[in-house]
Amino acid sequence: MCEGDGCLVVDDVSDDNLENIDMTTPVEPGVVYITMMVHIEGWTNENTLQESFEEHADVVRRFAALFTEHNAKATFEAKPSFVEGCSKWNDNVLLELYNEGFGIGVHADAGGQVEQDNLTQEQFTKQIAEMKTNIEAVLGYEVRHVSGICSTLDWVKAAIDAGYSFTSGMVGYCAMSLPEEERPDEYKDCVAPSQCHGEIPLALEDRVHPWRASSGLNWTVDDPEGDLIIFAPENILSTIGEGNSTFDDADIEEYIKRLDEAITYSEEGKITTLYVGWSIGDSDIDEEMMEKWFDAIEPYIDSGKVKWKTLPEMYDAYIE
Repeated sequence: MCEGDGCLVVDDVSDDNLENIDMTTPVEPGVVYITMMVHIEGWTNENTLQESFEEHADVVRRFAALFTEHNAKATFEAKPSFVEGCSKWNDNVLLELYNEGFGIGVHADAGGQVEQDNLTQEQFTKQIAEMKTNIEAVLGYEVRHVSGICSTLDWVKAAIDAGYSFTSGMVGYCAMSLPEEERPDEYKDCVAPSQCHGEIPLALEDRVHPWRASSGLNWTVDDPEGDLIIFAPENILSTIGEGNSTFDDADIEEYIKRLDEAITYSEEGKITTLYVGWSIGDSDIDEEMMEKWFDAIEPYIDSGKVKWKTLPEMYDAYIE
């Protein structure tokens, strides 16, 4: 039986209703787990040009330092070229981040150009399986999650067959694996992930509780037998406000609005999560706006209603 502050306390348990109660699930009513999913991407030739890799690594470290200063947790997801650069240039930034308490995953950016690449399900699975093997060789431990795998192919099955336990970073293009009649109107006929990059599911209430999936044909519906856990994200933090790509006060206001709403869904006896994305695609870091974002979150942390967790920590909490 689950014991301690993290467990659900149930009064008046009778033999008649005992079968309807999960006595093993740790629950923190009223608490929302948050993180930032940071994609390490956007640099070119960093696996062949040391200078390019070093510049990218410097930005990653500076960005991570902001979180460390605020006792906050981010989850870094690396593209294969950066993973290769860590090994080739003898600078294991990813292991360094892991040792500092950050989450690490794969950002595959694969599966979205099936026709252009003549990609088969088998090839897709092999691609992301190799990415998992390569990053684990650099880190020396198991990496359990992948992002950037939305596809018209069965991306859920591909992730499962490649050995991943959970996935993050879904965008509207992920709807393309669903039967056409089940796709939201907004994502009915997406051409590429970049053109359908909004949140999915559409309602925040349907995104904040992780669920299980076994197939890309019905991944939006919880499958208790599913082997892949879905952690649905919000969009890139700098775009959730008024839709532009400049990180400004409107984005922070919208984030806090969503955080307040997520808290209202956190009393349901389920783990509740809210995380936004970020892409380290250039060397500019607006530290002033980041400070404003951290400051806006701090009262929620102090109240105990919100806790920083990495995505792997959220996964661990979900499956306990």
